[in-house]
Amino acid sequence: MPSIAVRPAPRPDGGDVTFATLPSKDGGYLVMPSDAAGMVAAGTLDEELFDVETLARDQRTEAIPLLITYAGDPAPATLSRSADALPASENVRVLDSINGAAMSVDTGQAAAFWAGLRTDRPSAQRSASGLAKVWLDRKTHALLDRSVPLIGAPKAWELGYDGKGVKVAVLDGGIDVHHPDFAGRIEAMANFGTAPGIEDKDGHGTHVASTIAGAGETHQGVAPAATLLVGKVFDDEDNGNSSWTIAGMQWAAEQGADVVNLSLGWCCGDGTDPMSQAVNALTKKHGTLFVAAAGNDYKALAVNSPAAADEALAVGGVDKVTGTELGDFSSRGPRLGDAAVKPNIVAPGVDIVAARAAGSPRPGIPGNDRYLMASGTSMASPHVAGAAAILAQQHPEWRAAELRDALTSTAARGDALNWFDQGSGRVDVARAVTQTVFATSSVDFRKLDGPATRQITYRNLGTEPVTLALSLLTRGWSGNPAPDGAVRLGADSVTVPANGTATVDLAVHLQAGARGVYGGWVTAQAGETRVVTPFSYYAEAVKHSVKVSLINSYGTKEFYSRYAHQRPAVTVFPVKLPASPEDPFTSYRFSSLSTDYAGNGEFRLPAGEYELFGSLYERRLANRETLVIKTIDVDGDETVTLDARETVRVRPDLPKPADGAGTVRYQHNPDVNDPDDHPTGFSMYWSVSGGYDLYVTPVTPPRTGTSRLAHQWAMEPPVLSKVVAGGLTLHPVYTPDSMRALTTNTTHPIVSVGRGRAEDFDGVDVTGKIVLTGVPVENLERPYATAAEAMDVVGAEAARRGAVGILGYLDMDGGRARVPDGPSLRLGLSAAEGRAVRAALGQGPLSLRLEPYTGPDVVYNLRYDSPGQMPTRPPKVKMKDLVRVDATYHADKANAQMRANILTNTVEPVVLVSIHNQPIRSQHRTEYYGPATGDVVWTREITNESLTLKTDNLFTRRDRRMTDRWFKAPLVPGAADVPPGTRSRCRAGCAATGTGSYPESNGATPTHAITAIRTR
Repeated sequence: MPSIAVRPAPRPDGGDVTFATLPSKDGGYLVMPSDAAGMVAAGTLDEELFDVETLARDQRTEAIPLLITYAGDPAPATLSRSADALPASENVRVLDSINGAAMSVDTGQAAAFWAGLRTDRPSAQRSASGLAKVWLDRKTHALLDRSVPLIGAPKAWELGYDGKGVKVAVLDGGIDVHHPDFAGRIEAMANFGTAPGIEDKDGHGTHVASTIAGAGETHQGVAPAATLLVGKVFDDEDNGNSSWTIAGMQWAAEQGADVVNLSLGWCCGDGTDPMSQAVNALTKKHGTLFVAAAGNDYKALAVNSPAAADEALAVGGVDKVTGTELGDFSSRGPRLGDAAVKPNIVAPGVDIVAARAAGSPRPGIPGNDRYLMASGTSMASPHVAGAAAILAQQHPEWRAAELRDALTSTAARGDALNWFDQGSGRVDVARAVTQTVFATSSVDFRKLDGPATRQITYRNLGTEPVTLALSLLTRGWSGNPAPDGAVRLGADSVTVPANGTATVDLAVHLQAGARGVYGGWVTAQAGETRVVTPFSYYAEAVKHSVKVSLINSYGTKEFYSRYAHQRPAVTVFPVKLPASPEDPFTSYRFSSLSTDYAGNGEFRLPAGEYELFGSLYERRLANRETLVIKTIDVDGDETVTLDARETVRVRPDLPKPADGAGTVRYQHNPDVNDPDDHPTGFSMYWSVSGGYDLYVTPVTPPRTGTSRLAHQWAMEPPVLSKVVAGGLTLHPVYTPDSMRALTTNTTHPIVSVGRGRAEDFDGVDVTGKIVLTGVPVENLERPYATAAEAMDVVGAEAARRGAVGILGYLDMDGGRARVPDGPSLRLGLSAAEGRAVRAALGQGPLSLRLEPYTGPDVVYNLRYDSPGQMPTRPPKVKMKDLVRVDATYHADKANAQMRANILTNTVEPVVLVSIHNQPIRSQHRTEYYGPATGDVVWTREITNESLTLKTDNLFTRRDRRMTDRWFKAPLVPGAADVPPGTRSRCRAGCAATGTGSYPESNGATPTHAITAIRTR
């Protein structure tokens, strides 16, 4: 698993967020924030929105393209209004076929969009009414003589079927309208992308269109008389967005296309994404057959979207000589998630010669640059689209289902290929146009946990009844047959009446221990008449109920309920699962859920070893965040308790009082020698801001693989050096940033509002004062949560009435300090201190004195690693283990905004932790780094307005004390003041002039690797 640095974006309510670093279903990596995990688990958010690998690869850094779908069947005008109502939405395009719209959101406005989207907010504060799901508008890609005769097209031509009168839409990268092979053949064109015009700059679209309907003297397509509709859904580099394709599909169907070719997609699909939804909806509404390339991903379980759609005719690629050898590029099935038969059919896709667009960078064939050779399922799909056009001409009354059944059931099955390689087999146009008996395209049982029966329908267009002999061939994922008796036909033969239909039952009886993916073919034959129907089913592993019960640090089952996105969350990772040679879906995917406010939830898990991570979000209860980790073995139904009282504080103890932000990463690395261990490993990432503590379970080493807990802190002297009420010295909790505006000692009178009820405020002048409130426990079912929520209501009322601050405490024995909501000065007290202030106030007037820290600027940057067993107590910082750096920060203007990003990384194993966006508040400060173990790389990125300087340091105890001077001299290439022997490099963009310098160091041999970056 790669090391991924996480920079938490500030939340509008100031809440801390945890992150899980997880493998995504298509091979990337997710960084899942806790306040989105519940919506992902509920199916409201597409997890691909958090696939940082995909987002980076597709350069989604300035704007995020989205697809929004809505519940029900809203009218287009309603869709437009709903999409426009979402904050920060731009470039809205209504897509009626998916009951949704495409839009983009500028990354700088993502917080506003998220606030309007979040379903936990009151309806008056959000704009997501009726929303079904938010999807990433995935980037789509193009999927790149003898092949036409191989599939039998010349036989159809002899019979007079060449596609005449049939409309075939090609949604691709455009077309060379001047190529002679298309003369008089293009009826309509439209552009749905961002590149201007319809011109095919790459040549992919022209080649595809030519394979379908080219009418050249030397190279003819499968249906050379078909009419073409051309929709450009790519840019000039053959990349596009899913929304462009959906818009093109809607246009093609509305133009009356009989067949639509889609030589495009993205991996890997399970048939539920918006493009797949559009295929299904448009097929149902218009009867259009969508023929889609299966993909070029060189592996199984890799069928692309939209080929994965239920109604799409997914096409794999074979050689053009025998049609029996699968192209090594061709994506194989079965479909992700449910093992449905995909691809449905195969066609020639290797070394296919077809028209070349003028100006294409692809070379022409020797002696004729009007044609080029290309390979891929992009080349296979148009063979099937052309075959469909021939059948549509022969049977103009047929809709998509009839075309699909006829093409697949008459295909030539290859004995050497499995059903998830080829579906029914290689398309055979000659048989399809001459045979009068057809069968159901495929039978998909999908996931089964018990016996099931489906029907195969046989259709006879002839004038005489036909008796078909039935045979069954089964194969599991490994290629071995299914268990004896697992698949049964309801009859050995069936008679299909003239111009009629007949059905035969196909039944699956799950056998004990027969977990896995199975399928095969039912072949029906009478003389030369032959039809084939592939089928598949997935016998899942038995799943058990695993109920989770969370207990807070008070020992009760209750959690704060005013902010739904901070409900307790539990993430479970499979660590070790028993393998099955027949089950490619042995899933090491994580599962997440948000519990109810009593801390209860339920997973359904197969047998195996798991690690559970409970994020209890106790900052509103007890001023802490709590992470409970537990390893369990699942072999039956059970209840697992995650108890916050079993955790320990991990914030380091310094010799002097200090507070600050911290991040924690728990990383599991797999045992590469154990085939049942998690294949990639996983990690969880938590952050906590200053003013709050973080508690983690001191777990023992895992039984499988290795684990490591790394935590990093940026700690400073407390913002308030002293808080006094009369003769009482108090130790309140508060958020540091809320007190930073105080630069001198401040005194405010304290007034009591008792329990903080409305009647307690009556007659009390709170304007400009600190209100003292003690909230008792009265709700026996939710004592602490109810009291905490009530305290925040008191704070809001105090602010409304003009109070300058609040001193709040839970008036119960053992009540812990918590930061209340309310006015600008928000301080929480323990029950003991709160009661003491109340008693002192009862003796006469009392004021609160706040004394801010005025000492030297000091920051302690700390990194600790615990391989294997987690620590049972906080680390104690020893100053002798730290390297002192006397840092000076220069700027060319007063009040320059400087910030530090500090990243730390171990080399073996790689464990990256980081703290971002820490303000640098003074020109001179003392910085400590350590413990200086010599095996941690400290990456420091300092930003001064538009300029960033970066150093990588490997601090050792020999360094002891160093001096850094940042941004000292004007920065131009060649003018940097770099310590002797320091390696430096300049990224693109730093040629622009600006002020600053590389940092200087007077320590031992410099270990800096320095980068200057001019940001824009």
